[in-house]
Amino acid sequence: MKKRVLIFLAAIVISAALTFSGCADEKTASSSMESEKSEIVSADSAEDRTDKKEAAGDKQKLLEEILEDQGFEGTVYAEQNGKTIASFSGGSLETGEEITDGTVMPLGSVSKQFCACAILLLDEQGKLSIDDTLDKYFPEYKDTENIKLTHLLSMRSGLPNYGQDMGKIVSVDKSVDENKAAVIKWALTSHREFKPGEKFKYTNLNP
Repeated sequence: MKKRVLIFLAAIVISAALTFSGCADEKTASSSMESEKSEIVSADSAEDRTDKKEAAGDKQKLLEEILEDQGFEGTVYAEQNGKTIASFSGGSLETGEEITDGTVMPLGSVSKQFCACAILLLDEQGKLSIDDTLDKYFPEYKDTENIKLTHLLSMRSGLPNYGQDMGKIVSVDKSVDENKAAVIKWALTSHREFKPGEKFKYTNLNP
């Protein structure tokens, strides 16, 4: 009887030892696998970062090569998700001053497309209508009830182009707001070249 009990106890001890050993091996193997996964992820992340840096470098190099080859003078930069991914500045102003990314230059008609886009977005949001007439915004001026925002957007307003008269309208001695008011007054009190919507004619007074 004692012999059987001893054999039984020995079997339990051996079984427990084997079970413990198996669990320890599994934990070791699991820990090893997690470590390997972590190393792989870290390696992939490092490769991704390297790829992104190389891609950014390629964009910058490509932009420089294209603009330098064309003899471009000015400033260009490209953004993605609010971050500059490539930029270029080169050439000089008429004064001989070198052009940098901080040089202030007139945009000219490049701004028209952005102004038009802003108006269309406001129309889409219900904050205005492209069928609004100018008297809604400038009631102090006569004959603006026939000019719609859509006429301005399509270059069919009939408003004249200021051309060579700009020097008589604005002055360096006035503030930006004063000059803006002067341009608006000149535009809305000048003789119409044709009835709004009658035909197409490009003018800088349209956005």
